[in-house]
Amino acid sequence: MGEINNPHDAFFKYAFGDKEITKDFIKYYLPKQVSKELDLETLKEEKGSYIDEQLKGLYSDLLFKIKDKDKKDNYI
Repeated sequence: MGEINNPHDAFFKYAFGDKEITKDFIKYYLPKQVSKELDLETLKEEKGSYIDEQLKGLYSDLLFKIKDKDKKDNYI
């Protein structure tokens, strides 16, 4: 059996690929002042990547869109 490259990456993608786990993480681990502003029922995984100008050459492993209480889109 071959060696697994980046096992932490595979675990992260597997775990947070489950929307319910991601919702729980947002609810329990983000600061309350942040999580209380988000509508967890609107959480949706986005395909593709998000590249920030300051982080050129890096890409996101998972990208989620979620609306806040004002119905504005936010990305996690």
